[in-house]
Amino acid sequence: MILLREAAGLALLVWDDDRPDDPVSPHYLRDGVTLALARVAGTLGADSAKPVSAAFIKLADPIVDDDLVVLRRRSGSVVCRYTANTLRHQQPVNAADLAERLALRHQHGLLSMMLSSVPAAFKLHNHAQYVLLLHQLMCALLPAPRALRPICQVTAEDLLLAGCHEGPDDGPYRAVLVGTGRLRQAARLPVVTAGGPEDERLHLLLPRSTIADGTSLALLSPQSVALHEIAGAEATLPAALTLLHRDDDSAARVRAALDRLYRSEPTARPMFEAARREIDALMPRKPRLVGGPKQPFGAALDLLIGNPLDGVFVSGWMNDTHELVSHMSLSDTTGRPVAIDVTGHRFRHPVVQAESAALADSARPGFVAYIGGDDIAVPRQPACGLVLRSGVTLPLTPAFRSDDPAALRHRLLSAIPQADLSEAMIGKCLAPAASALERAYQAPPKQPRLRDFGRRPTNPRASVVIPLYRNLSYLRFQLAAFAVDRDFVAAELILVLDSPEQEQAVSHLLQGLHALYGLPMRLAVMPRNCGFAAACNEGAAIAAAATLLFVNSDVLPDRSGWISGLLGALDDDPAIGAVGPKLLFEDHSLQHAGLYFGRDLQGRWRNRHYYKGYPRHYPPALERRSVPGVTGAVLAVKRALYDQVGGFAEDYIIGDFEDSDLCLRIRAAGFDIHYIPDVEMFHLERRSISSHRTHARGMASEINRWLHESRWATAMADLMRAPAEVPRLASADPLKAAG
Repeated sequence: MILLREAAGLALLVWDDDRPDDPVSPHYLRDGVTLALARVAGTLGADSAKPVSAAFIKLADPIVDDDLVVLRRRSGSVVCRYTANTLRHQQPVNAADLAERLALRHQHGLLSMMLSSVPAAFKLHNHAQYVLLLHQLMCALLPAPRALRPICQVTAEDLLLAGCHEGPDDGPYRAVLVGTGRLRQAARLPVVTAGGPEDERLHLLLPRSTIADGTSLALLSPQSVALHEIAGAEATLPAALTLLHRDDDSAARVRAALDRLYRSEPTARPMFEAARREIDALMPRKPRLVGGPKQPFGAALDLLIGNPLDGVFVSGWMNDTHELVSHMSLSDTTGRPVAIDVTGHRFRHPVVQAESAALADSARPGFVAYIGGDDIAVPRQPACGLVLRSGVTLPLTPAFRSDDPAALRHRLLSAIPQADLSEAMIGKCLAPAASALERAYQAPPKQPRLRDFGRRPTNPRASVVIPLYRNLSYLRFQLAAFAVDRDFVAAELILVLDSPEQEQAVSHLLQGLHALYGLPMRLAVMPRNCGFAAACNEGAAIAAAATLLFVNSDVLPDRSGWISGLLGALDDDPAIGAVGPKLLFEDHSLQHAGLYFGRDLQGRWRNRHYYKGYPRHYPPALERRSVPGVTGAVLAVKRALYDQVGGFAEDYIIGDFEDSDLCLRIRAAGFDIHYIPDVEMFHLERRSISSHRTHARGMASEINRWLHESRWATAMADLMRAPAEVPRLASADPLKAAG
């Protein structure tokens, strides 16, 4: 049969194929040579009792008398041959012939080829005659078109259409728009939702510009072709958010359809992704639990975090006295199920145990789990469920989660009572998730806003960097002491404000103090609270001196000249990379005479201070000596070395262990660290960090301790085995924890 006569023609050949294992392909021969003309071949219903195949081939223009069209098997045998002129003068394809010669299944297979592979091979998407013929064949061979109507506007460009569907739910389906003289493959796959009215089972997202009343849409599956006709394209439509606000069965079906459409397009256009985020944020699903805390079986999800993690973190509670649960399952953004073991890491859940009098105090209804994998991406409220040992799944819905890394970090650090933490729980669940959130939080640029008060010194001997966070109680006293210290004539003072909401108050305070004392200083305001390490690093980045002195805002010098004392000690020996002074409490007892590492009762490495709580003039604390490290409350380091080792590590949460981490990296670079007892300063310990809501709970400190130990356990053990690094102590052990 001839399909199109234009430009010599496009021929269609159909034959019963009794040897589908030896496929046939069409060839156009001239003088025994195959011409490179477009062709397509395929099987129509390969799994049917009587396989039928079809081939399309472009005839040459012009045709030469002896031109042949040959159907040849892969093995080389010839099925049949025709002269091109014979095919050219065949009767045109018509629906009656196809209906008579082909079974319904094969008719659908032929139409599927004509909707997909044939237009692509012969460039017929905009061929008016071909599109008209195809539309006529579909109208003649297929049942009457089903209605497809727009129901809401998802973006400024995209409409959601709903229509009737009678085939299987699982597809897969493709959609082709058949308009006036044009074929267009729908960019997004249609989806079918189970249940509901028949006229709302098929859903499809289409750009408004591609549809009009009367536009036909062919729905293709591996088994069939169905014809739909779009109606109501010009109607005024509600926004998807408006429709979802109805909170009825229809809204639930639309939500389910949109979820499946999102999963079918993992690399969404920006506007489509924006619509998804808006719906998730403005119309979150209601959290769903199984049972309740007072029932013998129940479960709920307190927190589920996907992006920006390289995996998934979950925490919640589960009463499973009969051991019915196998695991938890959730669907990622593609609909793929992800299995998570929620039985391994358990803890006491205060809320559940307070509500359930039947639970013993030793019960552990809380669970936490983490599954890693950068190929796992989950929506904000994924479909979740408890999978029982029978295979039955009980649905769960987590609360909607924010994308803000700081908010997620706070919730994660509040998820588990500190008393129930274990090393396995920290290492396998909390640390990987918290570290990923910290990286995401620190990732945006931190360029601080700068403001100078007075004229900065040229060629300063030292740059004093003071991180500020909320507590400004001691700042005026600190700056008053600096103002009368002659060392500051040649020192640069940089204050880094890590609580930018205080910018106006701090600027006003510094303006007044500069007017009072004439002390020049620079204020650097961080764009957000980034933590001690980031504040110090940003201060160092704008510092001009070859030596950096990091000083906490709650440190006051005992006397002037402390900068010269630390710089002199640092310059005494090129092998010394960093130094720290003697630090005192308000009652003049020792707070710090060097930092060392010791194991607690559980064998975990912790930072400790030599002679903490001992008298100010305790003889061993009067000796200058090499120490494993010094506290970051006051730390002097050579700028070149600081840059060489990468400054303070910014992946410790909020602020803890960055100073000992820096000291260990300085030692790993081959430099020594000294304690300088002649320089004495008062440290009103942890007055700023204690006001941070996340750190005050203790979880952050434990995760930081685990991270520090995982990096430096061997180095700490080696340091503490070296006799030269541990001063001779009195019989009463003064090695007390830093607290």
